[in-house]
Amino acid sequence: MDKHDEKIFYEIYNGLPRKGPGSFESTKKAYEIIKDKLNRPKILDVGCGNGKQTLDLLKISDGFITALDNHKPYIEELNEKIHAEKFSDRVVAEVGDMFSINYPENSFDLIWSEGAIYIMGLIPGLLEFKKFLAPGGFIAVSEISWLTNQHSYEARSYWYNAYPHMGSIRTNIEIINNCGYKLIDHFVMPESAWWDEFYKYLEVSLNKLKVKYKNDEKAIGILTAEEYEIELFRKYSCEYGYVFYVMQLRD
Repeated sequence: MDKHDEKIFYEIYNGLPRKGPGSFESTKKAYEIIKDKLNRPKILDVGCGNGKQTLDLLKISDGFITALDNHKPYIEELNEKIHAEKFSDRVVAEVGDMFSINYPENSFDLIWSEGAIYIMGLIPGLLEFKKFLAPGGFIAVSEISWLTNQHSYEARSYWYNAYPHMGSIRTNIEIINNCGYKLIDHFVMPESAWWDEFYKYLEVSLNKLKVKYKNDEKAIGILTAEEYEIELFRKYSCEYGYVFYVMQLRD
């Protein structure tokens, strides 16, 4: 991605309340699966974006959170919210790379990552995260997954190019087991987490930018590709979606 494309990409997502599908209800549901097993946990939120789920975790847990993202403006935005909501004593938001996490090993009770582990890939991500978990620690990730065994040509073609390692729920559970974790529970995030929390805001952003960049053919191509992703989900949401996987590090 060159500087022009990167500028357009971040402009698309600038100001959106979330940078991907998610919801307070889904975050709460995932956390409550392990809530009784945690007492003031130390949490690492990897790929936190502008921290919508970080703030949700602060409200539903009694934990201490380190939030990590490589895009400085997102971290600056999150730090402003942390200060405004008076959470400074329980969270630190830092610019950092998930490919080179620089924290002491075995230092977190829970690693959280919503819609971001795909950047590393599920297998590399789970193996990398493992070293930072305390013994018996937990991981909760939302990962885009195939929900059916039969896939339309259009959906399969798109995701083969966008995320060739995208697996089914069954495949991902096998990966979790093979990476040294015990799956505790999983659930499919509702379509409202896409439409109400993400796509409706994304569509507004795309429409504004199509006017702004009407004479920029390359920018219009990027915006059109984003619109196509929305339409694909509208047509094939029964075939794929985000799945929350909650797991524990095996002894």
